[in-house]
Amino acid sequence: MLGAFRGSNRLVRPPLTRLQGGHGVLAIENIMGIPYMAGPYRVTRSARCILLLTSLPLACSTEVEQRRLPGDSTAVVVHSNAESWKNEDRWSLSTVPTTTIQGAPNDAPLMGIRGPIVTSEGNYILANAATNELRIYNAAGVLIKVSGRQGNGPGEFPTGPFGIFRCAADTIVVKENRRVSIWRADGEYAGITSTQTGSSDRLRNVVGVSPDCESMLVETGDPRLPNDQVVRVENRLFWYKRNGDSRDTVARFRGIEAVRVEYFGREFRSRVPWAPAPVYALRDSFLLFGDAEQPLFRVIDPAGRVAAIISWNSKSRDVDPEDRDKFESRRQAYLATHPDQAKNYPPVDMLSPRKTKPFYSAALTDSEGNLWVREYPDADAGSPGFFAPHPASLMISWNVFDVGGRWLGAVKIPAPLSVRQITPSKVIGVWRDHDDVESVRVYEISKPKH
Repeated sequence: MLGAFRGSNRLVRPPLTRLQGGHGVLAIENIMGIPYMAGPYRVTRSARCILLLTSLPLACSTEVEQRRLPGDSTAVVVHSNAESWKNEDRWSLSTVPTTTIQGAPNDAPLMGIRGPIVTSEGNYILANAATNELRIYNAAGVLIKVSGRQGNGPGEFPTGPFGIFRCAADTIVVKENRRVSIWRADGEYAGITSTQTGSSDRLRNVVGVSPDCESMLVETGDPRLPNDQVVRVENRLFWYKRNGDSRDTVARFRGIEAVRVEYFGREFRSRVPWAPAPVYALRDSFLLFGDAEQPLFRVIDPAGRVAAIISWNSKSRDVDPEDRDKFESRRQAYLATHPDQAKNYPPVDMLSPRKTKPFYSAALTDSEGNLWVREYPDADAGSPGFFAPHPASLMISWNVFDVGGRWLGAVKIPAPLSVRQITPSKVIGVWRDHDDVESVRVYEISKPKH
């Protein structure tokens, strides 16, 4: 059985939260705000901790405790998860990018960049939504090929590419509006996939691809909104095979809170400030899912079963008047340069803001399987990704957990960088400056060797 703990050994039983998969509903309850699977286990001490199934690599760091209760064949292993990095072992990024990719003066701009991804040869491939193209750059950031264009024929994009993924043998999968197209790493078109049965809208929300390229992870949500003031649509994630077969649901979860507002004479839905946004990442065909309402991630196998829980000790932070003032300052600064958008951005007091902040705002796995989790910084001011970009001097902490779930430590990454891929030696992302100009930046990871 699984368990996690924080605080005393007294069990507190708040209401259930449910994560539903193809093998029935798995009930996950809370002990002091940390989920556990109901079962015959005992919690005996307080610590910053991780708990994993004993069949997985152990997340040992300092103290380890095992408990095997009568009638239970599975030992519960609890690990005190103190930071594993010492000062001399700490990872860091280069102070300046080692490679920068940006639009040439006489070339079409880079805008709506999807990716980039890195091929086995070290090239960078990105989808440029502004020009309906795939662009391939060498390791030095020099453009070497452009593929695709707007159109409805083979190797053309009816509407801009909306996502790009890499799978087996450097196969490139590009998400389009109601289909996905397949490309080789040299930019040659290799085919297209669309649903032959049911609604092709299923492919509109492709969010990942299996390592063998045969299945796509798809997110869908109920488009019908209740008439409540604040709503959260129920979403689900499932694997969809390229041959048209659907697998069981991997997870069901509630999306971002939206509030109904009347502003400038019209009624619409707007995101609730400081509302936690569920985030997830893939490690092979395992889903690492977090709802950002608690400091934890669930590791879910392809059948929808929770295989492990990664948790850490992080205190909840309240939204105070200063935070609300920051939201308003960012809103006013944005509207000063985009006055035509005033009707779309109501003041914070109209948006039913949350009283506490999310624990994190993004996550991804690197090519070695480590999980990187972006902390939710105060500077996001309830509106991550909205309004003006953060200043280049602002650094955001990303917590790094190894494949066994052990917390390695934190890496500081510049706030304007939207991280898209991490290799053993590089962090690659899209940089957005204060003029809303996009570029790709590559930073080297420094890992001391002893």
